[in-house]
Amino acid sequence: MQANEFRSDDDFDLYGLVFKFYVIVCFFSAFVKQWINSPLLNFLDDAVLLALFFLAIIEVKPAIKRWGGLQFGIVSFIGLSIFIAAVSSSGIAAALMQLRQYKNIFLLFLLLDKKHYQFALDVLEVMLYVSIPVSILQFTQMKHWDEVTGLFGYGATGTVSILMVFFVVRSFAQRLLTGQRMVGWYMILPVLSLLNETKITFVLLPILIISVVIVSGRVKFDKVVLLFLAAVPFLYYANLQYEIEFGRTLTESFTYENLYDYLWGDDYYIYANYFAGQEEFNDPGRLARIKAAIDAIFANGTFSSIFGYGMGASYAGGESGIYGLIAADFVGTALNTGSRVQAAHVLIDFGFIGLIFIICLIFYILYISGRRIASDRYYLQLDVFIMSMILFFCLVYQNILFSKEFTVLYFVAMTIFLGDLRNEKADNS
Repeated sequence: MQANEFRSDDDFDLYGLVFKFYVIVCFFSAFVKQWINSPLLNFLDDAVLLALFFLAIIEVKPAIKRWGGLQFGIVSFIGLSIFIAAVSSSGIAAALMQLRQYKNIFLLFLLLDKKHYQFALDVLEVMLYVSIPVSILQFTQMKHWDEVTGLFGYGATGTVSILMVFFVVRSFAQRLLTGQRMVGWYMILPVLSLLNETKITFVLLPILIISVVIVSGRVKFDKVVLLFLAAVPFLYYANLQYEIEFGRTLTESFTYENLYDYLWGDDYYIYANYFAGQEEFNDPGRLARIKAAIDAIFANGTFSSIFGYGMGASYAGGESGIYGLIAADFVGTALNTGSRVQAAHVLIDFGFIGLIFIICLIFYILYISGRRIASDRYYLQLDVFIMSMILFFCLVYQNILFSKEFTVLYFVAMTIFLGDLRNEKADNS
């Protein structure tokens, strides 16, 4: 659908206003929840999304997108997973609560325009830059690193860093593709990761920048040299600052011993001294959590290892008191808290076939967006490519598909990009 099929700018656009309100709720609700911990706030985004779908039916003509293979596959996959959850005694309640966390995937069913995505991108940009002074203030008063998150809410250090990485790489790539000067204000944003000690930033940034440079075919020696020269003082300062804050340099954090401890931890079934009133809490390593998920799905034989236990089996609702089949087994361990990993959720809920399906889908999206990055015909191929790369790497880092901020950007961009491809196919037929 083209932009001119929506209401004109002179008309009252209730559909567009509700969409903007939904974006604002997705981005700001975690921050507001630090002061207003109301049950109604927990479900506000659900209510607004339902209102958006209702308005899509009555306001936008045609109302909902005609289903394609992707939408049909999503509905079939979710339906099968809920059925498995019902027969495996995981419970419909847990399945529906888990489905809430994936809800932004349903944005693929709406009619969205470039102006909708631009609004979400503008909100992100404002939040990132404003988060710098807010994070500095939080850093001076913090009791724990999880408090240094700017406007993104308590515990969202990973979300802040992932969104920052996306915006920095996007800004860099746009300048590379359009021939603009590489220096810009976006270069100050990595300070957010320095303040909250998020090491993945220093892995993702170089990988994504190199990937974009290679895929775009715009490898120019002078720009590569400039990039590395600009990175040297930043990395030098980051190394010194990291040592001051955490007692070891950034490079020491990537030694084998520290990486092993970060990825595996000590004992992923024990809270350590957390509930005994001690200050230290051993957060299970990322790979340890994935191993625990693999152990869980193999415990009941071949079917559960292939298909998992159904939607919601990994759901642990601290406030609702609802626990899925496997999450209930993890009660009393560290596996329902801390840095939860998307791959572990996927394995428990959907089995190896679900994880393979998601990985294959990500690689397909990387292929169709990456081969079009250098083309001016498409609007969002660059953003879709960068976010798909982030999604792939974050499968073993955090529960990124539960991040409302990331998924609202990703699935809105994906909706518009796939719409551009359908229009191209229709024009060529």
